[in-house]
Amino acid sequence: MRNLIKRITALLLCLLLVLSLPVTALAEEAQDSEEGTTLRIARRQQFLDFAENCRLDSYSRNLSVVLLTDIDLTGVDFAGIPIFCGNFDGNGHTVSGLSITRDGSNMGLFRYVDASALIQNLTVSGEIIPAGHNAGKIQNCFFDGTVSGSDDVGGIAGINAITGIIDGCHSEGVITGDHRVGGVVGNNLGVIRSCNNRSAVNTTAEENQVKLSDISFDTITGSESGSTSSSGPTL
Repeated sequence: MRNLIKRITALLLCLLLVLSLPVTALAEEAQDSEEGTTLRIARRQQFLDFAENCRLDSYSRNLSVVLLTDIDLTGVDFAGIPIFCGNFDGNGHTVSGLSITRDGSNMGLFRYVDASALIQNLTVSGEIIPAGHNAGKIQNCFFDGTVSGSDDVGGIAGINAITGIIDGCHSEGVITGDHRVGGVVGNNLGVIRSCNNRSAVNTTAEENQVKLSDISFDTITGSESGSTSSSGPTL
């Protein structure tokens, strides 16, 4: 009889352990604290669900996101993270296979980075046609790929707004555009510090080549002002 009771007790303990596993896994993905919610992403579908939820700016406010692994978006129809207002820590990982070729402004991994947001420790590689607008802080991030567009095109951000800070970031690849094009930022209104560019910028765009014989008083006074920008790339 005692042996039977011991066996039943052991089976109940095993059952409770099995039932507790999904709860533990869920707690690792999203944990609430006094400072907000922490979301830990370990799978591609989790990342895509996170991006979809960011259609509302309220979703990412007070949200901390941590990547636990590299994310490969090769072959995925991905239009970017619409707006982000929290803290995104790439944790040294890479989002690769990014291919955004849709028409429109502010296209990229992060289309719009709010003034309250921080994006850090992330590498992005792929093909982007024009991407986002940064009003927050981007630090220790790296871009390796191709960016092309018309106005405000850069490897880290197309537009860095007056509140934007880009710190310790690096860009490498090929960047082409018509107006306000740069290796790190296409149109900078904020702060850029300790950044490095190794991208080829408009090296094959013949229409952007200027000869001394083409320069006149009219071409100088008729050039565009940097304050008239309207779109561009963010990581």
